Amino acid sequence: MAEVKLTSNPEQPVGITELTSENKLLIYPNPASNFCYVSLNSPTNQWSSLAVYNALGELVYSEQIELKAGQNILYKDLNILNSGAYFIKLDSKNIHYSTKLTIIK
Repeated sequence: MAEVKLTSNPEQPVGITELTSENKLLIYPNPASNFCYVSLNSPTNQWSSLAVYNALGELVYSEQIELKAGQNILYKDLNILNSGAYFIKLDSKNIHYSTKLTIIK
């Protein structure tokens, strides 16, 4: 199911704007086993924090990454993580993304 964003304008009826890959964090393949790609757009060159949490909400991995303005595709080695459900969170000054990742080994 696609994510949607509800918007309203007093001069127009309520509408629905679909979130696209231009404004969210994509992880693929998902489920993954040994590696995945993290894809996102950044409005500017900036440093960002990438964090991985397990299903209990415990931080299991984090790193600082340098993003370039525009599309960024990052290769991530998953061999340090066990099979399970994870939450990926990416935060910086002007972007805040999160999504789920399933690892099956």
